[in-house]
Amino acid sequence: MRRQNASHKPLLPHPPFGHLLPRREGLGRRRAFTLVELIVVLAILTALTAVAVQSLGPVADQARYESTVRALSSVRDAIVTLSPTAVAGFLVDVGRPPLNISELLYQPDPSTISPFNSTGALPFGWNGPYVLPPVSTNSTSQVTLCDAWAQPININSEVLLSTNSLPIWSNGNPANAGGSPIALNLPLSSMAASVLTVYFASSATSSSTTGVTATLSYPTPLAVHTTSATTTSSNMLVFSPTISSSDLTCPLWVGPRVINASVSISGQSTPTSLPAVYFTLRPGQNVVTVNVP
Repeated sequence: MRRQNASHKPLLPHPPFGHLLPRREGLGRRRAFTLVELIVVLAILTALTAVAVQSLGPVADQARYESTVRALSSVRDAIVTLSPTAVAGFLVDVGRPPLNISELLYQPDPSTISPFNSTGALPFGWNGPYVLPPVSTNSTSQVTLCDAWAQPININSEVLLSTNSLPIWSNGNPANAGGSPIALNLPLSSMAASVLTVYFASSATSSSTTGVTATLSYPTPLAVHTTSATTTSSNMLVFSPTISSSDLTCPLWVGPRVINASVSISGQSTPTSLPAVYFTLRPGQNVVTVNVP
């Protein structure tokens, strides 16, 4: 009988799926981040973010400033828009500047400003909205037009009679407390003639003319009104009304106008009526020549 070699170890059976188990030779234990290391990484990321925000802050403020200036310009254009072919806006339709921003956004009480009426000889009334939001609700729960910092845009019609201009402004960046507001001024002195001289070029206004009487029709918030002028200087008359301090209306704001005139001729018992003349009063215009047959 052969003796079993004592140094020989019996072969052990392979474990099931043993060849699929990971080999651990040469591999150490994987080390995780400590809490201190995580805190340090987060602190570095926070510092980098703060530096990036500070460096981009002036760029963002400049973009908001430019957006706010565009918003103020849109309000100015909503009040009166001038083009080579037309004059339009709130001032033209209503016959006075707006008293507040909401008058540009929403139809006011019809007892204060009439809805748009185009049936008469001279269209008039609120024909908005004249400017579109961004809007927000302020502390008094009123919807208002806002700038790029969500600050309300304002107009101040109270200074119109003393400065002949209409300020349009917002406080801008709320972080600059006490700083200067962002503002534009609408020079309304150039939007109303102080004197309108009307010349009548017609065979009816000859040397035999003894007088000219005319009415100038203009829009007001509730109706089309007229103002009259009379002269005895043959074919010329002068309108010289002023801005009303009570409601800011004026016959000589820019926009469409109608003149109805009659002339008194020597030897005739009744004045001769002339055809109605339609024209658009533009900034700086102070002379109109009426050509009638």
